This record gives sequence, structure tokens and C-alpha cells, in this order.
Amino acid sequence: MINLIREFRDYFKLNNVEIGEGVSEALISNFESVYRVVLPTDYKLFLSTISNENEDIYHELATFWPLKRVRRLVDYFSLHEQYYPEEDRKYPMQFSEGEGYKKLRNAKLQDEISKKVIQPSWLIDEAEYYFIFADYNIEGSHCAINLKDTSNNLIAIISEHTNIYRMCYKSFSELVKNYLQEGAEALL
Repeated sequence: MINLIREFRDYFKLNNVEIGEGVSEALISNFESVYRVVLPTDYKLFLSTISNENEDIYHELATFWPLKRVRRLVDYFSLHEQYYPEEDRKYPMQFSEGEGYKKLRNAKLQDEISKKVIQPSWLIDEAEYYFIFADYNIEGSHCAINLKDTSNNLIAIISEHTNIYRMCYKSFSELVKNYLQEGAEALL
């Protein structure tokens, strides 16, 4: 695993990508404590050797986020309502039943119909355990890793603007292997 992460680091350097010196174990432990998760060893190794505290890592159209930017999927998308200003668009990664969920520009109108609207639910199973750590094409799609437990770290690619997702990788290491072969398109 360490060789794979070193190869990933060397790949970035060969492509003149600015990378970090890694984040401290204290920052990683703090993240795990705050979110009550355990990061998988391969992702921790990436964070501690390639990532940095504050800056994104940009390569082609891919962006790997610094640890302080990594967010729980449910928190991230609930903060980004501005992507859908039209009345009939749904929140990203959510669906609703019954009459359908409407997001209205006018807060007063929203209050009037709020009693009729069934709360949306997440399309992806166990959404609360997925954390977004990278994106492609300026957040056109996102990579999220399941941190429910260390034995199942599936990675989903989420296409925000079409409201779909697919499970792509069984681990961060598998994503890295694919990235080394395909480049940034591994995040599509």
C-alpha cells in the first residue's frame, strides 16, 4: 500500500502537480474524533504523505480536497442549495414522494407549502456515512468514501447535476490504481 501511495505522489510530481508534505497525525485523529469515524489506512497514508492542511491538489480536471474541506455528504449537499434556484428542481442526491419536493425562491411561498411537502430522503444508502474528498470538473461530480467501518470503504462517484451516483471502487487504493492508469477521468 505504501508503494502505491508513493507511486501516486511520484505521478503527481511527474505531472508538475503541487502536492503537500502531508497532514499531521493529530489533524487526522481530530477529524476521526469529530466525525466519530476511522479513516481507512490507505486514505490516511495519502493524507499523511501527499495532502496538506489548506490547499486542494489539482490535476487536469480533478481536485483532491485537503482534510479540512472533507465533508459528510449529507452536510455538503444541504449547504449547496444555490445550485438549484429553479422552482421544480430537487436537492442533489435526494428524492421525495407524494406531491414531490419543490424548492421555491420565495421563502414566504415555501413556508405556505411546507406542511404539504414530504421531507426528501437520500438516494444513496447510508448517505450519512459517506464523506466527499474529491471532485471532477469544478464539482460536476464528487467522490465520496463510506466511512461507516474500515472493512467497507466503497467509493461513490456522484454526478450532482444529473442527480445520479454509482459505486465505482471498493477502496481508496483501488481508486488510486485506476487513477494511475486513466488519469483524472478515474473520478468520472
